[in-house]
Amino acid sequence: MVLANSSGSGTEQQDSPDPAHQRQLAARQIPRVTLAAGSRHGANRFNAPQLHRPDRPNPFGAIAAWNGQIVEAYGRNSHPTLCGDARSFVQLDDFPRELLSAGYAVRVNDEQGKSAKQIEAADRRHNRVVLQGIIARLIARESHYLAVLELSRLARDESGQDPAYLKKVIREHCNGTLITRPQILHLRDCDDARRDDYE
Repeated sequence: MVLANSSGSGTEQQDSPDPAHQRQLAARQIPRVTLAAGSRHGANRFNAPQLHRPDRPNPFGAIAAWNGQIVEAYGRNSHPTLCGDARSFVQLDDFPRELLSAGYAVRVNDEQGKSAKQIEAADRRHNRVVLQGIIARLIARESHYLAVLELSRLARDESGQDPAYLKKVIREHCNGTLITRPQILHLRDCDDARRDDYE
């Protein structure tokens, strides 16, 4: 705080630093977020969904010993008219419950009504911000794996850039492992990498 001195000369002086006052100021400041290095998408980590653990009460009713690993379960459909349909229920309720029962802690990421054409669109209104947040948390090592009901939920970018980027993130930050409902894919394995074409 800057004050004029009592003589009215107009010269200014700095108040002596008060630790209690400094703490109050710091508490009022908006936290600054450093985006994860290497993420071209990046996202605010404070928007992460609630973490559900299998060894604690959770809304899915799953009970299991926690294996110490955190999975980002991602649910998406292409059009707002599909929000809340039976397939959405499988993606955002049944599948996370299966992951919890298998011992994983789960964050459920809901991005219904969003086309999979591009992760990062030229028009920001069409950005897939939920998937961008998942990518940032995986790169920052806040989560271990990405899980989707099926590969088509991830990307349908005809240029191939988004699938290639997702494969790179999964190989470098998820030990090459992508969890789907039918099977766990190991993208460092040639056969699984070829099968992982995000049709």
